[in-house]
Amino acid sequence: MFPLFFIGGWFGKFLDELFKKELDIKSLVSSSVIENKFEISNEALLFIGSYESFSNKPYKVKGENFYTIGYGSTRIFSNDGTKSRSVLASDYVTQDQALFHKKMYYGQPNSVQKQIDKIIVQNGVKLHPRFYDMLLQFSYASGSFHKNSGFVNQYITMLKRANGSSDLKMIGELLRDTWIAYLKRYANYTAYGLGWSRRAYAAGQYVQGLNYSKLNAERTIKKPY
Repeated sequence: MFPLFFIGGWFGKFLDELFKKELDIKSLVSSSVIENKFEISNEALLFIGSYESFSNKPYKVKGENFYTIGYGSTRIFSNDGTKSRSVLASDYVTQDQALFHKKMYYGQPNSVQKQIDKIIVQNGVKLHPRFYDMLLQFSYASGSFHKNSGFVNQYITMLKRANGSSDLKMIGELLRDTWIAYLKRYANYTAYGLGWSRRAYAAGQYVQGLNYSKLNAERTIKKPY
């Protein structure tokens, strides 16, 4: 009987380790999944909505020549999402329409998401899904200057450091610090630094599965990073 107990105990431990490894693997988004299927989660879209003030009418962000509407959208999409145009001064959107435009932002062939996915695939990177969510969230929050400042080179080093990691604290802080450094270099940090710092803090919290609410960020971050 002893050998059977011994084998049973060893086999059980082996299955536990195997199951643990399977969970670790599933916690990472492989490049092939990102390339073909993976999308920003609804939770991340709600995160964006909570940090982007809703406006049913167009407005201009300081320093920008174009209009923004809804939850920070700069494009109005057709009902099937295949066509888009710039926001006009006469436009009006409901909250449901604003959510649709926000989601369509990521689905376009030339979107920042597709460019980020390309970097991920080319470098064979595997990311935790919550890190990927906030990576795309930051691309949305960064606006037009994100596309115009050579963000590709900015992100390669960060993605390689995050590659394959399930250390949520490390990758959450990595994403937060990289975005803040990026904003200080390319954006009007003097004017928007506090708001961006709170959003960056919340993103780090999100990656770690902690409290990422706007209220918690406002209570915690009292001055810009």
